[in-house]
Amino acid sequence: MKIEIIRTTARLCGFMLTAAMAVSCADFSEDKNPASNGDRLFIINEDDSRFLSRNSVEDMTREYARAYIDKLKDSKVTHFFICRNAQRAMFRSGSRQAIWEDSARGERCYDYVRGHRWVQKWIENAKYTEENGLELGRIWIEKCREVGISPWISMRMNDMHCPNIPDYIGHDRFWLDNPQFRRVPKYEKGKPWDIFALNYKNKEVRDYQLSFVRELFERYDFDGLELDWMRFSLHLTPGKGEEDSPCLDEFMREVKALAKEYGKKRGRKIGVAVRVHATPDAAKYAGLNVEKWAREGLVDIVIPSSAWISDFDIPVSEWKKALADSPNVKIIPGAEHGTAGGLMLPRMSIDLPMLNGWIANAKFNGANSFYFFNLIYFPEIMQKAAERGLDAVNSPRRHPLSYRDLMEARSNSDRNIMLPKNISEGKTENFKILFGLLPQKIGDGDISAVAGIDRISGKIEIGASLNGVPAVRQEPETRIQEHGGGSKAVRFFFPKSAVKEGYNELSLVGKSGKCRVVWLELDYAVGGDSRK
Repeated sequence: MKIEIIRTTARLCGFMLTAAMAVSCADFSEDKNPASNGDRLFIINEDDSRFLSRNSVEDMTREYARAYIDKLKDSKVTHFFICRNAQRAMFRSGSRQAIWEDSARGERCYDYVRGHRWVQKWIENAKYTEENGLELGRIWIEKCREVGISPWISMRMNDMHCPNIPDYIGHDRFWLDNPQFRRVPKYEKGKPWDIFALNYKNKEVRDYQLSFVRELFERYDFDGLELDWMRFSLHLTPGKGEEDSPCLDEFMREVKALAKEYGKKRGRKIGVAVRVHATPDAAKYAGLNVEKWAREGLVDIVIPSSAWISDFDIPVSEWKKALADSPNVKIIPGAEHGTAGGLMLPRMSIDLPMLNGWIANAKFNGANSFYFFNLIYFPEIMQKAAERGLDAVNSPRRHPLSYRDLMEARSNSDRNIMLPKNISEGKTENFKILFGLLPQKIGDGDISAVAGIDRISGKIEIGASLNGVPAVRQEPETRIQEHGGGSKAVRFFFPKSAVKEGYNELSLVGKSGKCRVVWLELDYAVGGDSRK
């Protein structure tokens, strides 16, 4: 087990080694953005759940914990964000329950995750490390500094897993005992989890969360603190985000005051990052007044992201325009470890070609730094990257059509929802898909599109064109479940000249029968295989 984990971590390093530029993490003067040490940052957000749940108790040693970071020594990772809470803390906290306390309450949670042993092992190992002086946050911070990586702590600002299970081990007493402080007090079946999260309009909630922020500053000597407003993504009275936003403005000022206080004690500026919604308008509508925070100097890094899925069209240029008065604030788009074609459609795990496509899209939209959340759960991606090295733009790429998930918005168009879509005989549907930057040697590869379809009625025949250029041929796609989880998938091949940099129009026309399209993507394959 131990050997395999070390191998996995080594493979992770191979991925990181070629994905970003190395920077020095030494100079954090008071008047300098602590994230400004170089133009290209590569940030990994990691909680301890994989380390604790995938290893035996015999592996819970200081040496093994240090080895987890030591493998990053020669990588291009610049920042390592260490998450230390969900609702509960991942250590024995003075302001909330630890994840292992009252562990008997977790039985129904284990049923919920269909008996997955990893949940129980995570909790048991967390308790073991605490009782044996193996504080992962401190160990990883120390080791990050030794290998030249900037260690930050990440705090989930409103984690809301399993509100449908009152006995879920992750619920903290504050949430359980105070339904009046939630956005929606009483659970409603079928509703998104985050609508039952805490409401920051209540001073009691702000005080509760600020007490944990203060505890993190006291407990850890980090370079910066990330406030993860996307775990989960809603924090104020439903539909009144902009009206209630001054509550969050004041909260951010208090966090910044703590950063200054502890920065003065430690002789360097301590940075503040915020992970927020994918677009400035969506963040503002939810009550996250990022523009004001930037103007007031409350943040150093803004990470536009999604909540559960990778948004393949994060408008970095819109964020640059919105924060034009704050040029020292870094804008770094974030990717998740899964994606989906549309609302209520299956979540697909991200793979290496998808990651390549996401980076190529982000570069086209103006990004030169990247942030990855929970990707460490997919070591097979790291293995392939280590074997070949990662050149995102010129490597095999998948560009799935995605949407903006789990956020309140003024309209569905703000969420970029284009799927699912019904196709019937004689009907044409057009879809805008971002292909990002063109490969330097696009002539060496193939261009294709995949449609995942479901709810088939009759004999289905579909035609396709890309920017008005008809497909030259089509074939059944055998990896059906990797393309939206439908009952059928079809791949269309196009002349290389049909694709263009940036946005492309993929058109589907029904020739016979009826179906529902649940997945669309554009692919760039090298040597005839987009998975090489």
